Amino acid sequence: AVQFYDWAYRHADLLGGGERYADALGSPVDLGTVRALIAACHGVGADALGYAAVYGVGNAEWPTWAPLALNDAAGAAYGLGDFLRLVDPAAPAWLDHFGAQLAAALAQCGFDGFHLDQYGYPKAAVRVDGTPVDVTESFVRLIESMRDQVPGARLVFNNVNDFPTWATARTSQDAVYIEVWEPHRTWADLGAVVTRARSVAGGLPVVIAAYQQVYALAPREEADRTTALTMATLFSHGATHLLAGEADRILVDPYYVRNHVAEAATVDLLARYYDFLTEHHDLLLAEEIVEVTGSYAGSHNDDLDIAFSAAPVSGTAVPGAVWRRITAVDGALVVHLINLAGVTDCGWDTPQEPAGDPGIGTLRLRRVGPDRPTVYAADPDGSGHLEPLAVSLDDTHATVHLPPLTTWHMIVVRSR
Repeated sequence: AVQFYDWAYRHADLLGGGERYADALGSPVDLGTVRALIAACHGVGADALGYAAVYGVGNAEWPTWAPLALNDAAGAAYGLGDFLRLVDPAAPAWLDHFGAQLAAALAQCGFDGFHLDQYGYPKAAVRVDGTPVDVTESFVRLIESMRDQVPGARLVFNNVNDFPTWATARTSQDAVYIEVWEPHRTWADLGAVVTRARSVAGGLPVVIAAYQQVYALAPREEADRTTALTMATLFSHGATHLLAGEADRILVDPYYVRNHVAEAATVDLLARYYDFLTEHHDLLLAEEIVEVTGSYAGSHNDDLDIAFSAAPVSGTAVPGAVWRRITAVDGALVVHLINLAGVTDCGWDTPQEPAGDPGIGTLRLRRVGPDRPTVYAADPDGSGHLEPLAVSLDDTHATVHLPPLTTWHMIVVRSR
C-alpha cells in the first residue's frame, strides 16, 4: 500500500477546494496529479490510501463542530498547533460527516482506502456538555462505523505510541499500524511493541512507523547503520517498517513534507533489506511464528544456542552483545542474530559507529534421532539467500561454525 499524505483540502472538508487548491498548511495540490499517481500505484499492483485525520477540525470549520469538542480539565479544546482542534470521533453527527467525506474521496479520486490518523491524545476528555469520553471506545466505534459506511475500502488506523492497539487491533481494519515515540526508545522497545501487536492482531500485518530522524542529524554512514539495525529488529520480530517515501525520499519527521533525500547507498540498503523481507516472508511475517528462545536456549534447556568468541550473547538488545532470538515456524527453528558488539547506545534513532566484531560464532544443537540436521544462514548484506552450512556431529549434539556476523543473520535449522 502507498499512503498519500497531504492531498486533502482541509481535515474536516477533504474535497472542498475544487480541482486545485492550497492545503491546510499552504502546499499546492492538483487533484488531477493525485488521480494520476493513484493510477500509477494501481499499475504496479499497489493500493493507494488517502490520509484522513479522524477527529481534526481546522479553524474555518470549527464553529460548526465546536459543540463536539474534546476539552481538557480547564475547559479548553484539545488541538494540534494553532490550526486544528479535536472533536469526539464517535459523536453521531461527526461519524455521518466523516463517513460521507471518505465515500466521496473514494468516488472522486479513486483511492482504495484510507490511513486513519490520530495524534495520541487525549486518552480521556470531556465534551462541551459535560459528557465524559473514553477515547479508546470512540476510536473503536469510529473504525467500525467507517467499515460500515465504506465497506470495500482498505482501512488502516494509526495507533500512536501503541495507543490503543489492544482495542483497535480487533476492529474491522486491514493492518495494525503503530507510530512510535518516547518512551519506546530502544530496539528492545520496538521488539516489545511488535510482539504485543502481533499477539492481538489476529493475523493482520503489523506496520511500525519509526521515523529515522538520525538522517537529519548525523552523517549518512552512521544513519545507515542505525537504520539497518532498526530494520533488522522490526523484520525479525515480524513487522514492516514505514520509512521509504516517493522517489529517493525517506521519512525523518511526522510531517512528511519534511523528508530526507536519500543517498544512493541508503537506497541500496533499503532495497537489500526489503528484498530480504520479501524473499523470506514465510520465516519472518507468518502469523504462526512463535518465540521459543526461553524454551530452547541456555544451559538448563541445552537444545540450541549460539556462542561468539569475542562478544557475549544476550536475549535482549544490550550494548556490546549479540542479540539472539529463536523462533519456531513450519517445523523449523529460526535463529536471529543482531550484532550490537560495537554499539554503546541501543536507541533506534541514535547514530551508530562501525559494527564491532563479535568473533567466531558457533551454533550447538541437540540432535533429534540419527539424521543429520540441515542448517542455513541468510544475510541481507550478503547474497540475501539461504546458504547451507557444514554440520559436525557428536553423540547427542550437532555443531555449526557460522559465517562472520556483520549486522543481522537469520539461521534456519531443520532437524528432520
